Amino acid sequence: MKFALGSTTSTPGPSTSRHHLPGLVEEYLSRRDQRRRPHTPTRYCSACLAEDGTWRTTWTSPLHRVCVTHGTYLVDTCHECDQRPFTGTAWAGRDRDPWTCTQHTGRTDGTGRHRRPCAADLRTAQPAPGTSTHLTTQRRLLQLGDNVLDEAPITVCGIATTHLEHAVAVPDLIHEQLPGGLRGDCDPAFLLDAADHALTVLDQPDPATARDTARRLGLGTFQHLFRPTTTTPPKHSASPLLETIVIASVADHLSPTAQLTYRTHSATPRYPAANPAVSPGPARAAPARSSSPGSPRCFGRGCSASGSPMTTSRHEPSPPYCWPRSAAADRGSSSPWTSACPPRSPTGHRPRSASSSTTGSGTTSTTR
Repeated sequence: MKFALGSTTSTPGPSTSRHHLPGLVEEYLSRRDQRRRPHTPTRYCSACLAEDGTWRTTWTSPLHRVCVTHGTYLVDTCHECDQRPFTGTAWAGRDRDPWTCTQHTGRTDGTGRHRRPCAADLRTAQPAPGTSTHLTTQRRLLQLGDNVLDEAPITVCGIATTHLEHAVAVPDLIHEQLPGGLRGDCDPAFLLDAADHALTVLDQPDPATARDTARRLGLGTFQHLFRPTTTTPPKHSASPLLETIVIASVADHLSPTAQLTYRTHSATPRYPAANPAVSPGPARAAPARSSSPGSPRCFGRGCSASGSPMTTSRHEPSPPYCWPRSAAADRGSSSPWTSACPPRSPTGHRPRSASSSTTGSGTTSTTR
């Protein structure tokens, strides 16, 4: 349809090729495991519609708020009916020019069966001119969208990373400054100011300077990524780059246990198991694994994150804590695994067994 796809005789505009900016926001939201996606109806530039009648793909992204070609803010609503374009299904059943508003109005035809479309010419809208700072910020955001597929390594804040991780860190820092998170209906000036602060933080030469700059600009007010008292990495960050910056900036103030935890990526750091191929001998043999291959993770006391037994001494490994569940012992359970260390209650006590009974004197006896 001509309205949905644009005029067949028009040529793509200067920003039509930048189609990775909406995908960048989708990648950021998927990393945050945010099931509810923000409603971001398309915006438009009246001057672009007057030139070729093409609706740009990036106009649907919450990070695209200024037309860098004409230097004006994108228009959110129709200047006649005050409705957002493409928010309903009215455009799908009408073959009109791409610059015509097809949103329904309250008026009906003579029979009263059909509502009349707005039919306003969106090319006549008068957008507000953008500031030089917002134009520069918008150009950098569009450049980030263009470079997300570039696999060449780069350095950000003294840390080796990729273009994709650098790009995902920007909406994560923008989310830090917005009370309701990254949405498509927030004020464009406020969002571009937040984007400018995010880019300023990532332009610093080292993690310590980036953290000080973030505090000076007020980042961490809502999501507490760069709060002044933090000594832990962000719990809800979607960017490994930001986590590395936060940890590296406070590394000198962390305890040895915390530093070992971050370096080993485990809450229960241990001595590495000796390699029998390098150091042969029964005293340095690697601890035996579970009798069944591929045993699941058991995070109980004495268990490592990989499911292998934890080495409690230099020569003798502790017995494994995960093994196949006996079908004869537990026919009613659907889980094929059991653990010698049952989960503890929030108070620290082990839960009472199903076979426990209370005697008359108040004591508890357990039948094994």
